[in-house]
Amino acid sequence: MLLGGYAFQAGSVDSLVNLGAVLSAVFSAYLLSRFRFYRHMFLTFSVCSLVSLTGLVVCLLAASPQVVIGITLLTVFLYYFFTGSVSLPLYELLNLFVDKRSRIVVMSNCLAIGQLASMFMSLGIAWLLSLPASNPFLHYRWIFGVAVLFCGLNALTTLRLERVEVNRGTAAPLRFSTLYGEQFTELRQNKSLQLFMAAVILYAFNWSATGLFIGLGYRENAVRMNEILASGIFVRTFIKAACYYLCGQLANRYGNKSILIAIGMVGLASPLTSLFLPVDYFILILIATNIMPMAYVYFLNHLFDRSDELTFKGRFTFFTLAAVPATVSIPFLGVLVERQPAVFGLVMLIIQLIGITLVWKIKTAEEEESEALPQISRKER
Repeated sequence: MLLGGYAFQAGSVDSLVNLGAVLSAVFSAYLLSRFRFYRHMFLTFSVCSLVSLTGLVVCLLAASPQVVIGITLLTVFLYYFFTGSVSLPLYELLNLFVDKRSRIVVMSNCLAIGQLASMFMSLGIAWLLSLPASNPFLHYRWIFGVAVLFCGLNALTTLRLERVEVNRGTAAPLRFSTLYGEQFTELRQNKSLQLFMAAVILYAFNWSATGLFIGLGYRENAVRMNEILASGIFVRTFIKAACYYLCGQLANRYGNKSILIAIGMVGLASPLTSLFLPVDYFILILIATNIMPMAYVYFLNHLFDRSDELTFKGRFTFFTLAAVPATVSIPFLGVLVERQPAVFGLVMLIIQLIGITLVWKIKTAEEEESEALPQISRKER
């Protein structure tokens, strides 16, 4: 927005994040069938992430604002493609070495630690951006230069990982295409899995619309939005870290469904704020839209519980592909923000309510299917 970008460009950042994650899931699932050790994948994708960030820093040294916008969008996609490719092998290792009862707590606590680190980094970024500078690119060169440094350290740490062999499941190995064919067939026959995927699709719309909500705030009052964003970085990362910890403890006690419904109710603050409250309350949108992606962790843990080693790769990819409708819809929603912001807020509100309703029904559908199994077996006999 500072460089002259439009609202739909700001919103497309979240689309490119999702697109990178979607394509990386398919790519990493394929490579897991080829790689022998997990470490090889971690090292490859860490180095590629480093290269993409380094390209952005080089671009900031000499390029025009229009070129920087384009390179930034490309870097967002490449960075999340390469880092997203680490997710599947990382979750497989988590499933291998952490017992079922402790897994959701471990996942939540690790993400909470990451958010705390981001919170302290945000203080440094806020301080740096507050300093006067003759060149507006100067601060961002430092910010992304430090990011390159940390990304390089991350790549170096992968050299010290243990040489754990890739887990290919306990059953006989299947062809890559056969595995996905079976998962698609199961999706058509399993009502609870259909509800699960539909809920993921609807949730993805709301967490993908983060950039559009921010663009909506700029449309109303750009100066006030700059102040809100500057103070909101610290606040939302701190709240998100605390929520990861608390939700991990609550999910361990009450289950994933309760946490998903709670996250959905918090997410309603986004469309409600944009519809009824002035821009000074936009901090609620920043908090709500940053809590929404937490649903991914608890959806994923639900997927863990319903999958074995062999089917998890296929189901994980289908789970990630559920973000495609939201990804391709962002440009159209961006036009809606520019022309009919009230309608945009109303659409997001309706999508969120339907998503919460579907999550509410998932457990009921699973219970109905489990009760139907004995009846089917008796009928067959």
